[in-house]
Amino acid sequence: MKSAPPPAPARPAPAPKLADAIARLGSEDAAEREAAAVTLSRDLDRARPELHALIRRGAPGQGAVAALRLLGPAGDRDDLPVLRDTLQAGGVLGWEAARALGHHSGEGALEILLAAVASDESAVAEAALAALPDRSEPAAREAIERALAHPVASRRFKAAVALTRAGAGPSMALVEARLAVETDADVRRTLEALVAAPPR
Repeated sequence: MKSAPPPAPARPAPAPKLADAIARLGSEDAAEREAAAVTLSRDLDRARPELHALIRRGAPGQGAVAALRLLGPAGDRDDLPVLRDTLQAGGVLGWEAARALGHHSGEGALEILLAAVASDESAVAEAALAALPDRSEPAAREAIERALAHPVASRRFKAAVALTRAGAGPSMALVEARLAVETDADVRRTLEALVAAPPR
């Protein structure tokens, strides 16, 4: 008879200063949240396990949102699984996870967003589309351009808005071609504004 595997070691408690800062991420006071974020950003390696745990609890409060906003600029590969899973879960935190991935410099962040754009879940795909203008890679623009032809109008609209942020210049021929056949009023208005805007 096989013996049961030993239990996983408990996660060590964060230092009191970090534990206090993590608690203050959920404060209703914006200045207090900002001060907590500064404290955590200075010792992110030690704070990371607790930030991940806070995000994975899935409660869409100020604390989890602030934790996600810390992880994006950090660019650490260890954050990618929690960002991916949170994006795929959708909701408010899914949008924040997409935003974090848009600013994440680690290898693999763009690939997570590109996979999300192809999701059957419109909320997940649209969150990813909203984050792609923050990426400089050609593949990010290509994904936005492909979404302009998606059969779901809300995705085409998000793609058009994304091009507004990214700059439509390199995509103008495609924008004009889409405008010639577009039937959704909101998408048409956004594409018309892109055509009329000064090139950039």
